[in-house]
Amino acid sequence: MIASHLPVRSGKAALWIMITLSVVVVAVVGGYWITKWSSKTDAIAAVHANNRGIGHMERFEYGEAIEAFEKASRLAPDWEPARINLGIALLNEHSDANPNRPIDTFEKILKCDDKHPYAHF
Repeated sequence: MIASHLPVRSGKAALWIMITLSVVVVAVVGGYWITKWSSKTDAIAAVHANNRGIGHMERFEYGEAIEAFEKASRLAPDWEPARINLGIALLNEHSDANPNRPIDTFEKILKCDDKHPYAHF
């Protein structure tokens, strides 16, 4: 009678061990992923910088807008709205210092996504 209970208990124990190990693995992998992602980007700060840039654009303050969009692009390098807005601000600034910079900005976006609708200015 004792022998018949051992497989059931060891089966339950094995199940609990598997569940515990699964939770630990998910926590470790999730923690690593979050740490890796958060070290590369600061999404909230990038959104704030982008919004500041949009505010400057609405007041036709293109130099300040460019600075804000550059900051947003540094904080979140893969976030396309900041790069698109930077290109638009550069187009509106009409700077003689580097007239190809807006074109270069949009071409970099098109290298990643050649069908991006806003990068075809």
